[in-house]
Amino acid sequence: MFILLIVLIKTATQILFLPVLKIIAIIFIAAIPLKALEQIVKGRLSQESYDLGEKVWPYTGLNNFAILSRAHKDMNVLKAVAEQQTVYELQRKETDIDTYVVVIGESARRANLSLYGYSRLTTPNIDKERANLFIFKQAVAPAPVTLMVVPNVLSRRTINDKGIDKLNDNVVNLAGQAGFKTYWLSKQGKINKYDTLITAIANAAENKEWLNGGYDNTLLPRFVKILNENDVEKKLIILHINGSHKNACTKYPESEQVFKNGRSSIEDCYDNSIHFTDKILGEIFNHLRNKKASLLYFSDHGQTIKIKRGQIDYTHAVVHPTKEGLDVPQFIWYSPKVPVNSRKTGEYKEVYPTEDNYYLIHDWMGIEKINELNTHSVLSTSFIPRKKIQVIDTDLNIFNYQDLPLDEIKPYQN
Repeated sequence: MFILLIVLIKTATQILFLPVLKIIAIIFIAAIPLKALEQIVKGRLSQESYDLGEKVWPYTGLNNFAILSRAHKDMNVLKAVAEQQTVYELQRKETDIDTYVVVIGESARRANLSLYGYSRLTTPNIDKERANLFIFKQAVAPAPVTLMVVPNVLSRRTINDKGIDKLNDNVVNLAGQAGFKTYWLSKQGKINKYDTLITAIANAAENKEWLNGGYDNTLLPRFVKILNENDVEKKLIILHINGSHKNACTKYPESEQVFKNGRSSIEDCYDNSIHFTDKILGEIFNHLRNKKASLLYFSDHGQTIKIKRGQIDYTHAVVHPTKEGLDVPQFIWYSPKVPVNSRKTGEYKEVYPTEDNYYLIHDWMGIEKINELNTHSVLSTSFIPRKKIQVIDTDLNIFNYQDLPLDEIKPYQN
């Protein structure tokens, strides 16, 4: 490698005429081994999910090679997951619920939902359902970006254990083996730099579709069609939406603009995207209201507020995140058709890691692993809260959530 670098530097100094360009070329090329050495010192090369090429190439200006490096590794993961099949010993208890819906939100920051006290009425439809909700008051995502969250939330994969076997042990596989008909409907990408590990889980669904074009509400016609299929007793339907992903101004139609003239146009757009997600959830509630159904909603991660070019901006808290970059909304909704003694409503007020949603979901669905006690589901009588909640950033630094700082900029106040 170092011989190649010497050749590159020598060639660059020969073909470039200006001394300044020669110096820039030398620095440019030398960045490659320096970044590689940094990762070796940090001990990250031994981590299964770590991709050295993805980290080194951006320092050379050749970002496309970083994308190709990650894509190549993720395609190998897809292949490995497809070749493995986790087989369970399961039993199913009666829950008085036939249709389960999981809605995975995107970049929805908990502090910006009126359900949690925000000054703007961003979630009027959810707010009206409070009596039918079990609300997680302090849900925390394990990471600040989608790719690092969704695989962990839906499988036994964790920030400390990223094995392929853990990714394969996911709620879609569990539901399928327990006799549920499984569906995955997504407005997010199928195969690209950010979504491949998620696709590995989605591929376990009996029916899966990725819809392009339009807004998140374009999922609804397909969703309604699935609801009206009467060929199976139990269904699990997972909807993965674009939610409030940057640029939030493009995540809802102009006719859905409710908030304006706030602290910044970016913040107005962000709150409008939350309001649009609420409208979609309201329509889903209405389609489920006359069925024995329940819905789990959570956002993959939050957003942090910063000042950018002199105005309020909402962005991913990628490195050394603030709490708000990981604080997410989460709730379970029950249809009025579900008997009262089969619902759990109210609030869970303690800090809750969404990385435990794998355990929550299969307990919620009445799926039990034989000879395995589920101590990580809030719904379980055997639930034991975690004493320490850890999170990870995009540089793979691990933190105790309680030690993270708060955003310096506070939420908007009317």
